[in-house]
Amino acid sequence: MSTVRWSNYTVVIIFLEMRTYRALLIRIALWQSSDVMREKKVATRATFALLLALLSLAASPVLAHAADLPRHPTSITGKAGDAQISLQWSKSPDVALTSGYLVEMSNDGAITWTTAAQTNRSAATSATIDGLKNGTTYNVRVLALALDGARGDVSDIATLTPQQIPTAPVITETTPGDKEISLVWTFDAPEGTSISGFVIQYSKDGGVVWKKGKRKIAASARTWTMSGLDNGVEYTMRIAATTLNGVGTYSSAEAAQPYAIAAATSLKVSNTNSGALLTWGKSASIKVTSYSVEKSPDDGAHWKLIKSVPASVTRYSYKGDVANLIFRIGAIDALGNKVYTVADRGLDKKSADAVRVNQSGNAALKYLLAAIVLLLLVGGAWMLGYRRGKQVIVDDFSDFEVK
Repeated sequence: MSTVRWSNYTVVIIFLEMRTYRALLIRIALWQSSDVMREKKVATRATFALLLALLSLAASPVLAHAADLPRHPTSITGKAGDAQISLQWSKSPDVALTSGYLVEMSNDGAITWTTAAQTNRSAATSATIDGLKNGTTYNVRVLALALDGARGDVSDIATLTPQQIPTAPVITETTPGDKEISLVWTFDAPEGTSISGFVIQYSKDGGVVWKKGKRKIAASARTWTMSGLDNGVEYTMRIAATTLNGVGTYSSAEAAQPYAIAAATSLKVSNTNSGALLTWGKSASIKVTSYSVEKSPDDGAHWKLIKSVPASVTRYSYKGDVANLIFRIGAIDALGNKVYTVADRGLDKKSADAVRVNQSGNAALKYLLAAIVLLLLVGGAWMLGYRRGKQVIVDDFSDFEVK
C-alpha cells in the first residue's frame, strides 16, 4: 500500500475523531485492517508458492533416486556357533530393484559398524560370518543394495554371541533301579562357553531311535535319575551340555536295565525271655544289598529303624519289651529303593508276660527233672553196690551226665 493512501486514511480518521463520529471511525479502521490483511495473505501465498516450486526443483533428483532404492530385508534371524554367526533373512519386498545384500556388524553396542559380508545376488537370503571371538556379543544388520550399488534401508538388528561347542560329558556311573536309571558324569566347560544345562536322550532299541528326556537338568548338576521307565527293558542313554546357541556333543552311550526288587518273605516274630526273635526268608532279587529291621509302637503309624543287616542275614534277636510292637523287614538295593514285608506283631503285654512265666516254669521243671534223674542214678548205684556187698563210693557227681 502506498504512502499517499495511508496519509489520506489518516486525515479521514482525524476528521471523524474531531466530529465524534466514533462508530464510523471504527468501521473505517476495520475496513483498513481487512484490506491490509488481504494484501498480506496474497503476498504470503505468492511467497509460499515460489518456495515450494524451488524446493520441488531441488528435491526432484533426490526423490527420483529414493524411489529406486529397495526396502530393507525382513525377519532377520541368526545362530551363533563356534567363532562364527550364521544369518538368515527374508528378501527385500523390492526384488526388482535389488542387486544384492550387505551385512554389517558391530561389537561395541551398535555404535560403529563394519562390513562383515556382501552378496551380489538378489535372491540371497543367508550369510555366514567367520573368525569371530567366542564370548563376544555382536550386533548384526542387513541392508539391500540398489541396482547401481546404492545402500537401501537397514533391517532390524540381531544380537548374537559366538561360543565354542561344548565337549562331550563322560558318564562314570550307570545304576539301574526300580523303573529308573541313575547317571553320574563329569564335565569341564570350554573357556568362554556359558553352559545353560544338560539334556539326556534315551533309546529302547540300542540307539536307532533317540528320545529326549522331558525334564531340564541344571548346569551345575553332575548326577540325574530318570524315572518312569519300564522294568526289564534295556535302555541306552547319553548326555550333552546345552548353551543358548544349541546342544553340544553327546557322550558315549551307556546301557542299563531297570528292575523291580522283591521283598523278604515269611517274616515271623517269636517272643523270647529277653525280647523277640525275628526270622525271614531272603528276597528273590539279586539286587538286594541289605535288610532294615524296623519296629512300630502304634500299629504302623510311625516306624523306627532298629538295625540294618547284610543281605546274607535272615534273623535278628531283638532285646527289649515287645509288648504292643509290630515289626517289618525292608529289602534295600544299591540305590536305596526299599520294599517291605507284611508287618508281624509281637505278643501284647499280657501274652508276653505269660510266655515269660511259662518259659521260666519250663526252665525250672527242666532243672527239677535233672535233679531227680541224678538222684535215681546215685541211688541205683548205691543199691547195686550194697547187694553185692561192695561199697560204692561216689567221689564226684560230675562224672554223671544228666540229659
